[in-house]
Amino acid sequence: MPPTAADVKVNDVIKIASYALNALPLALWIGTLGRVLISKDRRKFTDIIIISILMILTQVTEIVVYQLFYTQSYRAYNGDQNHNELVQQTMNVCAFISDTTFYLAHWVFAFSYLALSYRLDLVSTRLP
Repeated sequence: MPPTAADVKVNDVIKIASYALNALPLALWIGTLGRVLISKDRRKFTDIIIISILMILTQVTEIVVYQLFYTQSYRAYNGDQNHNELVQQTMNVCAFISDTTFYLAHWVFAFSYLALSYRLDLVSTRLP
């Protein structure tokens, strides 16, 4: 069933909301990455650099997914079905990359937090 004009309008609003909700975190992660890369102690912040890159990828692919979703519904509404499978495959790839990088960034954070807590425990108990 082809989308209606209301469906296209809803998808346009969702696309705009995705820009609004992903632009600020994207700017914050880019700022964090830039700040860490400028610092002299870059080697100490390897985990933050990895997390920042992964979260930047997450934000960008989220924006791309919603833009492609809107574009696909707009083209279907206008009767243009050229390369529909390519758009669907690209959306699936972007969604996969977004989910994967998001969860991987959180695992890196959890691992670095665990390593930090072990180091703090060793310092507090004065073990070598």
